[in-house]
Amino acid sequence: MKGDLFINKDQVISATLSAPVAPTIFFKGKEDIEILRLEPNGDIFIRGRLVENDKQITDGLRQFLLSHGY
Repeated sequence: MKGDLFINKDQVISATLSAPVAPTIFFKGKEDIEILRLEPNGDIFIRGRLVENDKQITDGLRQFLLSHGY
């Protein structure tokens, strides 16, 4: 959204507003290696690769937990 404010024909303020950006959620292993990433648009990545089925999500969570001793 963009808006301008004019008083007595002189421009006073020009502002641009933007919506907040949704965060990306990362799950990393012990050596700070990305294991699982959840994107705001719903995409899920495991070790940098886009997930195409539920088994890949389960395997990624299992890898994350195992890397942290669970």
